Amino acid sequence: MNSAIALSEHNGPTATYGFNECLPPAPEPVQVSITYLDQEILLDWEDVPGVISYRVYGAHNGEAYGLLAESIESQQTLAGPILNPDSVWLFYVTVIK
Repeated sequence: MNSAIALSEHNGPTATYGFNECLPPAPEPVQVSITYLDQEILLDWEDVPGVISYRVYGAHNGEAYGLLAESIESQQTLAGPILNPDSVWLFYVTVIK
């Protein structure tokens, strides 16, 4: 399934086009934990049943969100410029079913 995601400053991620199937949101949001590990950031979340893969998006210092990683695991390790202490990063995770 192909999808496109847009982010509204006020409403969070919103599907805008490209879906061939629309799924209702989960009854409760899945919590994402963020842990700093020596020169890396670990994002970890609960497994979602029936998922083909997870996509991790990030925004740096108020810029537009972009795809950072895609994984079949319910955790992702990120390294590199994300670790700059003068930077502010926001993350969200989507699923592909």
